[in-house]
Amino acid sequence: VVDFTAHGIEDVYASLLAKGAVLFSRGDFRHKAREFTEQCRWLLGDEAAQRFAALQPQTNTLPPKRAFEQGGWYVLGNAFETPDEVRMVVDVAPLGYLGIAAHGHADALAFTLSVGGEPVLIDTGTYGYYIEKRWRDYFRSTAGHNTVRVDGEDQSVSGGPFLWTRHAQARKEQYSSDATQDRLVGSHDGYTRYADPVTHRRRIDYDKARRCISVEDSMECKGSHLVEQFLHKAAEEVKRLKTQPTDEEMLTKNGEIEGEYVGDVNTDRPGVWHLKGK
Repeated sequence: VVDFTAHGIEDVYASLLAKGAVLFSRGDFRHKAREFTEQCRWLLGDEAAQRFAALQPQTNTLPPKRAFEQGGWYVLGNAFETPDEVRMVVDVAPLGYLGIAAHGHADALAFTLSVGGEPVLIDTGTYGYYIEKRWRDYFRSTAGHNTVRVDGEDQSVSGGPFLWTRHAQARKEQYSSDATQDRLVGSHDGYTRYADPVTHRRRIDYDKARRCISVEDSMECKGSHLVEQFLHKAAEEVKRLKTQPTDEEMLTKNGEIEGEYVGDVNTDRPGVWHLKGK
């Protein structure tokens, strides 16, 4: 019997790093991977495991790249590669590749957050391509990501399982980082398709001294609209919930982020803590 999940879902990435450490003789990859997993042995064999063990872990890695301008990804935070790390990865990227954006998700201005290497707010993932259409649609939807939905519609318009017919265009308006603060301001035009066009703008500030993240969402429009803000907690904490928490408990559990939320546990979507903005 081979247990491929003994160390949890995060081990998928450690396994990739372990393979890369052997294939490219990378001591920094070996340091991050920590171990040569069972999956690696099945793919590369015992000789590769010996080469992995012989590699000297390299801990003096280069500082992480913070701004990926061409791709549209930005990293906010500090104390990287330490137990005190705060890491926020923000998506200001195109919907997907070329015209149909087949594997794209409607996630403009979404972000993930980890603290001390532990996930706090997550990307919910993909689910499956060819089973349970309702779930597939949810996981690629705006509601399935840590961003904002307007009037119950996705930011981009889907034309099928691997097709988007209208693409929300995200753009970075400001990015700055210094010893005291990170700031990112971005917007997208996905909801300008409405009769009353809506532009969603998100500003994220990280105060490094206070270790405090502020997320401010604003909508530019003339009329009234239903605006929902979604945040998805890491699954382990959600699985420990036995009853629906009170609003006060929700605010306490979500205390790392400044804001006011009214939330509930949506049992139709296991492993996801779904919060809706006031």
